[in-house]
Amino acid sequence: MPKVLRGLGPDQLPPKTIRLGADRDRVRNQTFRAAEEIISPAPSWLPDFLSELSFELPSAHGIEEIWPTREEMREELLEIHRLVDLLSERLENSAVTGFMEANTDADAPRVLSNIAQNHRGLCTLVRRALKSPQLVGKNGKLLRGRGKPLLSNTMSPRHICAAIIVEVIDFFYPEKDRRPSQRRAWSAADKLWRTWFKPDPMVSAELTRWKASFKLADDPRLQPLRSYIRRGLSAEAARHDELSEKK
Repeated sequence: MPKVLRGLGPDQLPPKTIRLGADRDRVRNQTFRAAEEIISPAPSWLPDFLSELSFELPSAHGIEEIWPTREEMREELLEIHRLVDLLSERLENSAVTGFMEANTDADAPRVLSNIAQNHRGLCTLVRRALKSPQLVGKNGKLLRGRGKPLLSNTMSPRHICAAIIVEVIDFFYPEKDRRPSQRRAWSAADKLWRTWFKPDPMVSAELTRWKASFKLADDPRLQPLRSYIRRGLSAEAARHDELSEKK
């Protein structure tokens, strides 16, 4: 499976994860229902295939859970800038720098010069980060909403879940004909999601939350995962076709 995100060990799963050994029947029931939302009757191999793919979700979820919010990220960046400014201010005290130079065998002027240069570069990096479109809008104000400023090569677990469902739908409906409705696609994603996570009691419209994630299913960052899914679907379908012919 492509390394969309590094996997978590069984003792590192996020607190909301509920997939346990005793939940095997419930998990299979949920993946079966997810498969049936995509194509009915679903091929016998599809629920297990979806279950395998779902292991991408807790890894991504674990990273998203510990990642700072936009507000927290901005505060961290501002604190770094403040500390760099404070150090630069202290190093402008010639008595202090002179005393350091007098008590070392190292090339103190060069070291202090490198520090000053690196500090200027660090301040530039911080200022650029504070203007990131992941943090602020065109008006310079902090963005609102539930999203977090993830790294460019990292995707939300919900986007990953949506991409799994979209790729499976594309496989079974290559001509875009008689595809499941948008709501059924959302429902399939929600059922796959619940094989790992409990519903959010603070959200009343669980299904409509999937709309934004499905819009990002074609994001280039998800293409390696979708290519892997397509290869797996083709291999599974061919293998079962071959078994059927031998019977």
